[in-house]
Amino acid sequence: MACTILEFEALFLLFHQISFSNDLWQLDPRKDYLVILFPTGFWLDATLLITITAICVAGITATFSAGMLIYIRLRTLKARPDN
Repeated sequence: MACTILEFEALFLLFHQISFSNDLWQLDPRKDYLVILFPTGFWLDATLLITITAICVAGITATFSAGMLIYIRLRTLKARPDN
């Protein structure tokens, strides 16, 4: 996430170079309405929101998976006749 905040311009440029084969994504902020309506701050905020959401979902998934793994292992151990 720190990379997103500190290197947003470089990350933005790299994303567009990978995603587009032409230079039509390079808009003029003086005349292109997309840049006027959605300035760089909007894209930074959107990127941070997506990053934070992805990290939270990954954490919740990892926690749930670990809990299920522990539950299944404990249940398997209790079901063994030699215990």
